[in-house]
Amino acid sequence: SDVAVTDYLNKGYLPSALLNFVALLGWSPAGTDLQELLLNDDEEEHKVIFTYPELIKEFNLKNVNKSGAVVDIDRLNWINSMHIRMMLDDDDKAHEVVELVLPLLEASGIEVKKEKKESTLLFLRTVASRVHTLNDFVRLAGHFFSLDVNLESPTAKKMKDDVWHDKAWDMVQTTSRHIELIKETEWSTKAVKKALRQSCKEAGVKKQQSKLMMPIRWLLTGLPVGAGLPETIYALGKERTLHRIQREPN
Repeated sequence: SDVAVTDYLNKGYLPSALLNFVALLGWSPAGTDLQELLLNDDEEEHKVIFTYPELIKEFNLKNVNKSGAVVDIDRLNWINSMHIRMMLDDDDKAHEVVELVLPLLEASGIEVKKEKKESTLLFLRTVASRVHTLNDFVRLAGHFFSLDVNLESPTAKKMKDDVWHDKAWDMVQTTSRHIELIKETEWSTKAVKKALRQSCKEAGVKKQQSKLMMPIRWLLTGLPVGAGLPETIYALGKERTLHRIQREPN
């Protein structure tokens, strides 16, 4: 129902993504079928995702189709997510995303001033594959900025009902012991993955890893979705991770 560009900007869409989206409403690159490209976005995203200079170079009136355009919000969300990831992957542009997201986090009551810009960038990059708009960072990355996580929200309470079981606490403490053994100088996603594998083996859930992973995810984030668990733990850091998983829930 939104018609003004500012409406979309306020919802967390990047100007570059909006331009890319509007261009593709009635135009496609020379010699390509737009619908086919969008259906195969994983392999062909470079033919659909354009920066402004690339659009200027590629655009040609001969490739404008005459049929009516259909505004597909799912397509816009996907294009926007690709632009967000492109910017975060570019060290020269990543800070622009940080500057756009920080006010959104602050407006939601999240204290961000204590975090270094490098840490904030790591947090955003960790969850980037899960976001469609800038506003999604508030929900998915907000918990990184505090020592504790809110486990009393409706989402967290429902998640606990779904994933917590009578052996969960003992299993989680097994993981806690393995994470404590990781030296600060060796802290990495690889080291965390090894600790999680060892925990699953010791807990006897190698073939049912969700029985351990989901309770850990609940204690760490209070969210049923997010980045990979090893990546989340690495970004949180050893101190925050241990603090959260050693705090026995009510």
